[in-house]
This record gives sequence, C-alpha cells and structure tokens, in this order.
Amino acid sequence: MAMIVFTHHLNKIYRNRGLRAVSVDPGAVNSDIWRHMTFPEPILKYIVRPIFRLIYLNNQQGSTTSIAAAVGRLPSHAVYLQPYWQPRSSSSVFNSKSSFAPSFQTWYALPFPLFEMLGPYVGFAITDPRLPRNTDDASLALWKASEELVYSNNRNDYDDTIRGNI
Repeated sequence: MAMIVFTHHLNKIYRNRGLRAVSVDPGAVNSDIWRHMTFPEPILKYIVRPIFRLIYLNNQQGSTTSIAAAVGRLPSHAVYLQPYWQPRSSSSVFNSKSSFAPSFQTWYALPFPLFEMLGPYVGFAITDPRLPRNTDDASLALWKASEELVYSNNRNDYDDTIRGNI
C-alpha cells in the first residue's frame, strides 16, 4: 500500500516535469528468500518445495512487471502493474486499434483480493490500484516522513530542499 501511495505522490509532484512513477507487484515468487525456512529436510524436499514450485512464480515471471514498467509503452494514466489475471476487467479503456502491446490492452478494475497474491499468471497487467479514501493526505504524510528520514542527518539539506534551494 505504501508503495502505491508513494507512487501517487511522485506522479502528483513530477507529472508536469515529464516524469512518471509506476508501482509494480512482482507477485508471489519462489525466490531465494525462502532459503532459511526451518522445516526438516524431508518435508522441505518432498512437500514444501514442490508446492512452492507449483503455486509460486519463478524468478523470470516475477521480474516481468518491473521490466514492463521500465521499458514498456504504458498508457499515460497507468500507475500499477501486477502479474495475475483478475476476474473483472475494464473493457472500455482501449479500442481494437490500440497501439499498446496486447498485455497493456487489458485493464483490470480493482484486484480481487485472492488473485492479488496468487492466481493465473498473465505476465503483466495494468490494474487499478487499491488506494485509501484520503489518498492525497496519506501520500503527503508519507512523503514528508520520507523526507525527514532521508535528511535526518543533515537538517540544513532538508530545510534547503523544502525551500527549493537544492
């Protein structure tokens, strides 16, 4: 949620400068992050790892949303990519003569909660983000907290940035 709220604020501030941020969800990935699981080896070998290989994305699949956001020709108002099919789509966004890649031609409405974590893999898909009702207030508060953390060691840099001197 914080990533999407932060993306909202980045776009709000920098849109007029030609910059854009996109949030990506890599999905549930069977990566090396699971290497320290503390199950007995037979359980890991014959139960846990086979289940993970079956239901989780591999590393290549997990990277598709990041790569698509970095190099894809996304529609200008797309701010969130995720890797799973969703039961509801907004079909009115694109017409049949769209110049966007086929994966960018499907725009999903708010993600179905279960399929936001696991689901049928589609590569990457534009999805309406799940945002809080007070998105502008939340994004500004998160931005200010982030600024204070970044500049906490040098208060002068923080003050200069707020005044627009940097």
